[in-house]
Amino acid sequence: MFISILVAYGQQSSAIVEVGIVINGVKWATRNIDTPGNFVAKPEDVGLLYKSNSKVAWPTKGDLSNWDTTEPDGGVWEKSNDPSPHGWRVPTPNELESLLDKENVNRSHAVVNGVGGYRFTDKATGKSIFMPYTPYRTCSDGKLYDVKTSGRIGYYWSSKIGRKMEFFESGFTMMSNTYSGHGMCIRPVAQ
Repeated sequence: MFISILVAYGQQSSAIVEVGIVINGVKWATRNIDTPGNFVAKPEDVGLLYKSNSKVAWPTKGDLSNWDTTEPDGGVWEKSNDPSPHGWRVPTPNELESLLDKENVNRSHAVVNGVGGYRFTDKATGKSIFMPYTPYRTCSDGKLYDVKTSGRIGYYWSSKIGRKMEFFESGFTMMSNTYSGHGMCIRPVAQ
């Protein structure tokens, strides 16, 4: 089955009001981005996949016939290409790394409504966010690697082109560089 690109530029949903949670000094959204300008309905929903510096959303299921193999240009995610809802933006690498700070943040595997992922909890306040394990699409052909084919891993973009955070069910977490043409999820921070 082939699925077309799922995009709706500039749409803003009034159904979901996101107030965010402060973890280690950074205000995080409690859910991922769905179509550009919109959050997913529930915190455990994965949302859609994006290439670095792009507002084009790709589905998390099925094969594609129209995958764009070009690598996004630039050093940082341009504001005009940020699919985050109003008042939110793609996090910087330092902001993502703040979630991996063992002195200030507890992190652990968690399951929310049958969906696996990580819970990041601010040690000072006890407040937390849940980030689900996510699929990704390869830059070369858009092939989908979901939690069944790539293991239980979460892949999240930072605002630096090609820089991502990964967390694994085994407990291993890291920041790393990758091809900017991969399709991955975004967990935004407040502007």
